[in-house]
Amino acid sequence: MKEDLFDQAKLLMLSQNYKEAREILEKLYNEDPSDPDIIYHLALLLEILNENEEAINLYKKLLEIIPDHKEAK
Repeated sequence: MKEDLFDQAKLLMLSQNYKEAREILEKLYNEDPSDPDIIYHLALLLEILNENEEAINLYKKLLEIIPDHKEAK
């Protein structure tokens, strides 16, 4: 189920339905705040929404988990 919601959030992002994508990603993040894929996509979405401080904090968290994460750098 988590994977289905995650896939749905990614599709919503691609269709620029950011509000619904954010709701799903924040729910998934609250359930599993150490999942690198969820952290990355939520950070990316926040960056798209110009919520840069929150995005940067998530990118930093992602780099703590995966120091060589190319996109987060």
